[in-house]
Amino acid sequence: MRNHMLQGHAGSIWSVAFSPDGKVLASASEDQTVKLWDRKSGQQLATLEGHLGGVNTVAFSPRGRFLASGGQDGLVKLWDWIEQKECAFQEHGGAVNAVAFSPDGHCLASAGVAPRQQGEILLWDLGTMPAVTSMAAHGHEVFCLAFSPDGHLLAIGDANGNVKLLNHRENSVQDRLSAHKGPVRSLLFHPHGRALLSAGEDGKLRFWELASGAELARLTGNTYGVMAASFSPHGGRLAIGCFDGQVKCRRMAPNRSWELLGRNEQAVFGVAFSPDGRQLAAVGMDNNITLWRTAPRKQLLPHNVVGTPSAPWPRRPHFEQSPVEGMARRPA
Repeated sequence: MRNHMLQGHAGSIWSVAFSPDGKVLASASEDQTVKLWDRKSGQQLATLEGHLGGVNTVAFSPRGRFLASGGQDGLVKLWDWIEQKECAFQEHGGAVNAVAFSPDGHCLASAGVAPRQQGEILLWDLGTMPAVTSMAAHGHEVFCLAFSPDGHLLAIGDANGNVKLLNHRENSVQDRLSAHKGPVRSLLFHPHGRALLSAGEDGKLRFWELASGAELARLTGNTYGVMAASFSPHGGRLAIGCFDGQVKCRRMAPNRSWELLGRNEQAVFGVAFSPDGRQLAAVGMDNNITLWRTAPRKQLLPHNVVGTPSAPWPRRPHFEQSPVEGMARRPA
């Protein structure tokens, strides 16, 4: 099945994001650039240059005016992408693996590597740039982070399979979860704000209740590492990208199975739903952005991407339950 592809990068693409209005895509690549694309036409709009190594991560601010990127050069850059100019930058001690804006757009968090391979989290107060707060170093390299919908919590996932929930305003740890046997590659707060999804290289997807730190459920059916995950806007669908090149999607409802959208020849490192939920972008080692569309009643169409508007999260989430061997325990 042939799908619509955007081509132009000269190396693997590590991250992809839609602008809040859904009109523009941003992609971050090992070719040391961030590229901007018109979603409707597929035309390349601009190339942002300035990183001195591969660019690992990219994110739009909630209002869409700014774009943040982080790279192997240890730099976090803030761009006015409309004017195509760099506004500010901050340096980590090592590679920057993830960036995320708080829901109100006032704060930017970046995850990188500090000296001696410890994880490092920096918080930018975007109202008083370049004021930056460095959160306590973590024992392992941090690969992913996410803000809760209310902006109170910052979740981080590290190379040793741990997830921490931080109260970033008080610079304190609210909870610690032993989530995976291997690196945590993606963290997502469900839009309802009561649960967190963690995805790891061990192929597991685990849901955690924020109030108690208990495991709610696991989603099964993945043999290879899950490298990226994305919820549709209302949380009714979940898409994942895997190390074996598979891109899969499923509805968050009882007795639903994974729907294989396609398989790339090489690993997938990023997936993102569009704000209207009608497209999914996937990127990876093949240097391309693939756009998928899903039709009603699960019928897959030959080009472009994803689906019908997602149903709201039910009063009580339903998942395939699995035995809780290895269930995380909260520290005493």
